[in-house]
Amino acid sequence: MSQIHSALSHTLHDQLYGENFDTKNPTVHATPNLNLTAATIILRHSMEGYGTNENDVIKVLATTVYDQRKLIQAGYNRTFKRDVIKDLKDELSGSFEELILALLDEPDNVLADHLHIAMKGWGTDEDALTEILGCRGTDSINRIAEAYHRAYKKNLEEEVHGETSGNYRKLLHFLLTRPRKSESITSEVNQEIAHSLIRAGFGNARKLNEGDLINQLTLYSFPQLSSGLKTFESIVGTKLQEFVRKGYTGDFGKALLTIVECAENRPAVYAKRIHDAMGRFKTNDKLLVRIFALRSSIDLNAIREEYQKQYKETLESRIIKATKSDFRNGLLALLSGDFPQN
Repeated sequence: MSQIHSALSHTLHDQLYGENFDTKNPTVHATPNLNLTAATIILRHSMEGYGTNENDVIKVLATTVYDQRKLIQAGYNRTFKRDVIKDLKDELSGSFEELILALLDEPDNVLADHLHIAMKGWGTDEDALTEILGCRGTDSINRIAEAYHRAYKKNLEEEVHGETSGNYRKLLHFLLTRPRKSESITSEVNQEIAHSLIRAGFGNARKLNEGDLINQLTLYSFPQLSSGLKTFESIVGTKLQEFVRKGYTGDFGKALLTIVECAENRPAVYAKRIHDAMGRFKTNDKLLVRIFALRSSIDLNAIREEYQKQYKETLESRIIKATKSDFRNGLLALLSGDFPQN
């Protein structure tokens, strides 16, 4: 894998294996001594003749890392003079198709597509906007905005502006346009963050100043913010989340909480999103595609551990209950790094 990694641009490597503040705890690892010829043949045979062997598609594409999948894709196209993406689109359908295609696409493209879907048609999926934009650093957001413009020939910030309002719009505007500081964590920065929040009314009986809160949550890098929030708690005796929960509601309140909680424990935020996606009567498959496909080589194992800690149920068990068929098997493969054994 070292040779493969050396061929990746730094930008793409960050997309695939996480930003420098991400917990590195993946579920899918590089397959040692991957036989590319065998993998391409298995993938082709899975789509030949009548019907499709979805299990083989999963075994080839959901248990390897992105750069290996791209080598398999190139080998398939070269060997069989075909386009594997077109073949997969012809053979697969529904959420399973979306999952497999997401595994072969660059993460920023997938996120740009999901932002577009969140703002398409009647109504807006604010929770998707908050999750995608609220938990990422400056470089990642800039790449997503570029991918959005390439795909849709539109400015992401302008589109978000048109779909949102009030303080929520202001917060997303700052996330999309304001570079976060990248200096090292120091006691001075910690004190600056903590006392700026206290002066804004957090930690005492004064009226809360949401403008100052937005400023602090979008100004500093996530590692700086995480450290500064610990200092705030040590001074005030209460987590910032408690003040936010009492002071703000709606999309703005949820977005503030998302940023704060991402700074403190990113996997826990994704665990909650997954739990909320698998409701009693309906499952948000797009969210599952987004998190499982894009986090499997970053921190999906940490997300799995947080899920069990929060909800006293294994994530595998919940996936089995809430999803079905090939989509379920694909998710389980990404969760274990291997094809699920029935």
